[in-house]
Amino acid sequence: MIFLFETRLNSARMEFIRIQLGFVGCFTVDAKGKSGGLALLWSNDYSVQIKSFTASHIDALVENDLGFTWRFTGFYGSPDPGGRMECWKLLKRLKPMFQGPWVCGGDFNEIVDKKEKKGGGPKPVYLMRNFRNTISDCHLRELVAEGGGFTWCNGRAANLVYEKLDRILCNSDWKDKFKMNKVSLLNWWNSDHRPLLLQAHQVGNGQSFNKRWGSRFHFEQAWADNEDCKRIITETWEDKQHGDSIYVLSRLLHTCGSKLKAWNAKQKKEMLARTKDLKGKLESLANSTREEDWITTQKLEHDLNCVEEKKEIYWKKRSRALWLKHGDKNTKYFHFKASQRRKKNTIMGLFDDSLNWKTKETEIEHIAINYFKKLFTKANRGMDLHETLHNCVPHRLSLAENQHLLEPFTDEDIKTALFQIHPLKALGKDGLPCLFLQKNWDVVGEEVTQACLEVLNENADCRSFNETLICLIPKVK
Repeated sequence: MIFLFETRLNSARMEFIRIQLGFVGCFTVDAKGKSGGLALLWSNDYSVQIKSFTASHIDALVENDLGFTWRFTGFYGSPDPGGRMECWKLLKRLKPMFQGPWVCGGDFNEIVDKKEKKGGGPKPVYLMRNFRNTISDCHLRELVAEGGGFTWCNGRAANLVYEKLDRILCNSDWKDKFKMNKVSLLNWWNSDHRPLLLQAHQVGNGQSFNKRWGSRFHFEQAWADNEDCKRIITETWEDKQHGDSIYVLSRLLHTCGSKLKAWNAKQKKEMLARTKDLKGKLESLANSTREEDWITTQKLEHDLNCVEEKKEIYWKKRSRALWLKHGDKNTKYFHFKASQRRKKNTIMGLFDDSLNWKTKETEIEHIAINYFKKLFTKANRGMDLHETLHNCVPHRLSLAENQHLLEPFTDEDIKTALFQIHPLKALGKDGLPCLFLQKNWDVVGEEVTQACLEVLNENADCRSFNETLICLIPKVK
């Protein structure tokens, strides 16, 4: 669940962002012109009921399979000191409206102590006192972020001002229900505020079991125009052996796939290392208030954005969201789509012939194999199927049409058929989609064509590469 403030967006634009990020619910308080705006987004793990809202808050009751309801209030204090007291009155009115665990967080636009500000003029004492009194009157306590530090910066390198305007507060009932609370202060990234991350856990409820997934090689769409990838393919094909065309093609595809897999692992490792390095540098500068460090932070954010754009292309291919155009920085959306697809396609168990529910991997495998064996086993019950079909199906082809169908296949037929297949679909066991062949036809075309013609025209044995994968997808909601 995410609370956003100062969105400067209306509900239509926030709905688009909700879809991009993969959330199932979104409640928006529209911005007024180019200022303000609040939004609360949640995933399908949460059931959220909005109780009240204003330009300064969103109040909601939340259930997430814990056996009780808790309250979340996203708060945005008035940027104008003159309107601050009205905000504190609002918070006090909200306090008695629910009895139970309550957590309240957001941008309060106020500090509680002069130590929470650096740079600029001093904060009036009465403003800080009013805020402290409000927190006390509401029986709230702060969940202090690890490492402390400031949460807002004005971004003016010539006159930097830092303040701790954002915080998370909770009542005693929250502490009773959630024994373990951790608030992390995330790094500066494309905003003048640092995000706060709250992780709250009950103790003694055990841990859920997560099935560990394996992985297999896939030719990624992002590689198609990569020079290193092209070089690996070319070098593999130049080193080809002579002999049976089907065997040669099978070995080339296997060797090329192995090399690309190793190259991809290296690329991903380098990308992760680069991301980790940039985030580490951002984290080391997060609490610094020096002017030169702020300028360095801006450059690091730019470099990190470039790395994230490469990750977006990677996850786009994995998500199979083919209808959404590239270029909107939707890495989290694509990651969500890929993860949701995997979650949706996961088979947790199957019923056997006796309608007994089986969940062990060996049992599921046995049920699936037996089902498809029966499905594809011929059961003619003594009937001559060829003779029956011959008598039932009339002759519709002329001699000329039949002669045309019996003509041998040509090189052009193979290329035309292959380029009509969707680039990312019809993925084989080798992990190489038609995109691999289409993008590198000038290199691989001769061997592919020769092997296909031997199968089609000479009835050659193609079992060495004629393997596929059957994916069982449960068609249930």
